[in-house]
Amino acid sequence: ASPFFNHSGEVTGSIGVFGPTARINDADVPKIARLVVDAAATLSTQLGYRSKRPGSAAPEAEGARKIRRRS
Repeated sequence: ASPFFNHSGEVTGSIGVFGPTARINDADVPKIARLVVDAAATLSTQLGYRSKRPGSAAPEAEGARKIRRRS
C-alpha cells in the first residue's frame, strides 16, 4: 500500500493491492509495489500535490517504503 496526498501535503487516502499467495508470489511483490507507488504519485499529482523532491511522490513517506515480506 502507498499513501496519496492532497494539495496541502496531507494524506488523503491510500491505495494498495492484496491477493492470495496462489496468485501473488514473492517475485511479483517488487513490481506490484512499484506500480502501487506510481499510482499513488499520480493520484497525488491529480489532487494538486507537488513534491519537493523530483521522483518522489511524498518525501514524508520515504521511510515507510519498506516492503513487508511474509515469513
